[in-house]
Amino acid sequence: MDAFEREVCQRLPLADAVLRLLDFCTPDDVLNDIFDRYRGRSYTDILKFPQFVQVIADTLLVRQRSAHQHFHQAHTQGTLPTCVEALYGKLRRVPLTLIHEPALTVPFGLPGRSDPACLCGNSIGTDKLGACISQGLLGEATNRLRQVFPNATEPLPASLDDLDVFAFDGKKIKFVAKRLKLLRVLRGQILGGKLLVVAHLVTGLAVAIQADADGEASDNSLVAGAVASVRQSTTGKPRLWVGDRLFCDPQQIPVLKADSDHFLPRYQSKTHFHRDEKRAIRTGVDSRGVPYTEDWGWLGAVEHPRRQYVRRITLHRVNADAIILVTDLLDQAAYPAADLLETYLRRWDIEKLFQRVTEVFDLRHLIGSTPQATVFQAAFCFLLSNVIQTVRGYVAEAKTCRPETISTQLLFEDAVEELTSWHKFLSVGQTVEWLGSEVKTREQVMAYLRERLAKTWNARWLKATPKKSPKKKPTTQYLKGGHSSVYRIQRGLHEVSSDPAQVNG
Repeated sequence: MDAFEREVCQRLPLADAVLRLLDFCTPDDVLNDIFDRYRGRSYTDILKFPQFVQVIADTLLVRQRSAHQHFHQAHTQGTLPTCVEALYGKLRRVPLTLIHEPALTVPFGLPGRSDPACLCGNSIGTDKLGACISQGLLGEATNRLRQVFPNATEPLPASLDDLDVFAFDGKKIKFVAKRLKLLRVLRGQILGGKLLVVAHLVTGLAVAIQADADGEASDNSLVAGAVASVRQSTTGKPRLWVGDRLFCDPQQIPVLKADSDHFLPRYQSKTHFHRDEKRAIRTGVDSRGVPYTEDWGWLGAVEHPRRQYVRRITLHRVNADAIILVTDLLDQAAYPAADLLETYLRRWDIEKLFQRVTEVFDLRHLIGSTPQATVFQAAFCFLLSNVIQTVRGYVAEAKTCRPETISTQLLFEDAVEELTSWHKFLSVGQTVEWLGSEVKTREQVMAYLRERLAKTWNARWLKATPKKSPKKKPTTQYLKGGHSSVYRIQRGLHEVSSDPAQVNG
């Protein structure tokens, strides 16, 4: 690289940070290992999995052109060693573990004319509770990303310091383009795959997904796989699982409680609660001054084989439904009810994560139309969200402010602008040369990013101050006769009525 090219790299710190983080969390050896473990009976030919990931990453990060134009540009530049049709074929068949139907042995890189999946666009099987490459990519890459995550986090109440807190919820992949022949004649909303996403509440990272090819699948059928995936990648602290009322189910609670973990879902009325009359009801107020009550009892009838003894916390809101939580954290002194209510309110972070991935990282524009393609793109969008979340953490650390005060959307927009300039001025070989420096270990990457982003600040990244609740809208008045003049209205010489029928009266 000459002096000009190095100066370009120095002037684009956000692009440098994003590319270096992606280089750290998705090196070729890790990607090859992910493919070997999750590929099923698929295999690669000309187009290798790391090359495939690189092309998809460039397409999603630099959004000035359509995905099709990006693929053609990658083919022209030599980063796509095969034809564009082969890339679409590979995306269409990103493997999901097939346990209901026998899989066809198909090449993962080149579509064949005799392959039924290529001709009709159907998935080769149905995935239920299975692992997939998309899940492996997000999980493995995020585990490496957490190694270099900065100290700027959104802490939970101190009483939960001995727990690793995760929120989880289901997400349908919408906005599927009707490109497949079978879809073109249909009217109505078409769903892609179904995900159950697990987010780490302190860092805000999406740490795991469990995928189902059927977008209409139940969230509960994916809980066991997602929880097991997180348990395999996290050790040390027990975990606290925070979920909505859908997951307050006698079938799911034992899954959440296994391995010395704990649960904090919202209560649903179909799971009957039987209060322990021997323990008195306690009262208090939360951090916002809203009153709550807490009592103890059993979820499920006496004869139910999975009956659980729990603590129930009820937040009594004015002019709104009460929030009722159940948990196996029975000690009210060690885990105050106000802290658990505050933690549950942070469950909304995963809803904000879904909105951010859909709108900011453009999951509304899907490249492929098969379930496998939609799941893979969604997983990659969650990974990009994690990368930007990490960059935001370093910026917040340098600015000594809370990460939540920095807009992810505005930060990502500036990063995309820098990445576009990066790709215009630097070739792939020059980028590889720049990233191929000695910055490889966890400590080196963290030190490099802290130095690189220390002076990278833009005041426009700060979120706007939340507006106060609007005042009550005044009652609409209708001019008698349907018209008047400003002069008469200023002097009170006009006649009005609250009845629209009087306008022409």
